[in-house]
Amino acid sequence: MDLNNLVTFVEIAETGSFSRSAENLNLSQPAVSKRIAALETALTTKLFDRMGRDVQLTEYGELLLPTARHIQAELLRVEEEIGKFGQQVAGRLRLGTTGHVGKYTLPRLLKQLSERYPSVSIDLSIAKRESIISDMQQGQFELALVPMDGLQHTNLPEQLHSTEVFCEKIVPVVSVDHPLCALPSVSIHDLHDVGAILPTVKSLQRMAITAQLARHSIAEKVRFESDDFELIRLMVAVGLGWGCLPQTMVDDTLKELPVAELTTKHSVHLIRHRDRTPTRAADAFIGLADRKTN
Repeated sequence: MDLNNLVTFVEIAETGSFSRSAENLNLSQPAVSKRIAALETALTTKLFDRMGRDVQLTEYGELLLPTARHIQAELLRVEEEIGKFGQQVAGRLRLGTTGHVGKYTLPRLLKQLSERYPSVSIDLSIAKRESIISDMQQGQFELALVPMDGLQHTNLPEQLHSTEVFCEKIVPVVSVDHPLCALPSVSIHDLHDVGAILPTVKSLQRMAITAQLARHSIAEKVRFESDDFELIRLMVAVGLGWGCLPQTMVDDTLKELPVAELTTKHSVHLIRHRDRTPTRAADAFIGLADRKTN
């Protein structure tokens, strides 16, 4: 049953006129007549008696009118509720991220989201980047915030869209009691015989570090490699060698080395599914994250 036909039926019942109803509904009179004819066909009964210019409800029309008015009232109520719902940002946001981003980048965004939109709640999952991206494809998360270099961005599944929302330096570091800290100054050549703890060979960060070392005729002496920055931080902090970490991870257990040649970039990307309509909570988070782009 067409809801527009029911609305037209109520209008005619209340005005007692096809012509006035057409004016009120911004329709032509033939269009109004067509709607009533369609409704009568659907119900297999006559709803109005037309006597000259007068229109009166049949007994079946009288039976239908209270229900039709109730349906119309419910439609108006739902429209009003949806309007109110759309004016406030609330609801649950399912978000996926990695351990490093969840610990060092995400908290600042979540603090702003909570302060600005207190009715939004976060359902947060932490996993490896590959797992997060796979789950995004399957619709498990609305948004994901993950570290990503240029190569990984290029290889992202076509259903997903990513935007860089945060970028910081990756700098060379050692533990605070490492022998390199005792030197009056440190150059890239001082790293020649020191064991290194670096990102894996396939990452852009590692390729940049390797290229800089090679440019100065320094061979890598790698003791450990990982894409987990937190693991690299722990290894460096206990004195197993020098490493390269995002600047935000340099705490009081580490010392940043003034070796500009080894400074590279660490990017965090916001990922969303191209075919998914974002919720109001997701839109709010996207807005905050986009303002962090630098």
